[in-house]
Amino acid sequence: MSSVTVDKVRPLLQEAREIYADIIGVEEALRRDYDRLLAGGWRLGKVLHAIKPQIGHSKWLFWLGANWPDLGELRAQRCMAFFAANEKLSNPSNLTDFNVDSIRKFLGGYIPAKIRPQLEGDQKLTPVVSFDAGTNKIAALFHRVKEGHAQAPPWEVVAPQAKLIFQGLRDIYGDDHLRELLS
Repeated sequence: MSSVTVDKVRPLLQEAREIYADIIGVEEALRRDYDRLLAGGWRLGKVLHAIKPQIGHSKWLFWLGANWPDLGELRAQRCMAFFAANEKLSNPSNLTDFNVDSIRKFLGGYIPAKIRPQLEGDQKLTPVVSFDAGTNKIAALFHRVKEGHAQAPPWEVVAPQAKLIFQGLRDIYGDDHLRELLS
């Protein structure tokens, strides 16, 4: 390597090493703060879980807004759900015991929606009270569509829900029953 090249590379290498050292420091802080965030979220969820029955379900959101507006409804819900999913833990500092899906849901609120990863199971579906109730609603919709009293929902809306149902039926009853059903 020529001395001209060495003279150009040496300061760049020094700058790269400084940037790398900074990144390592940030990564270590993130790991440390990650553990603190999970433990704190679990402990806050535990306390909120104890407070809510004392306030009363129908008054909870009003009480929360009046007494702790900084916390916010969504953060309170995330913390309480995180605690509920890991309620059996007695030591929240043992982070490996937390339910992985509950961690993902808890931390998802800190990631902006536009860059939040969309993972399997994140679909927004209308809850069905019971299988019979859902079947009756679908049958009534089909009847209204056939009679010309309603428009069929767009396929993009129906397909994920239908796929979820068919995959569930296949998982529970097997491929043969599903093929028989669809024939």
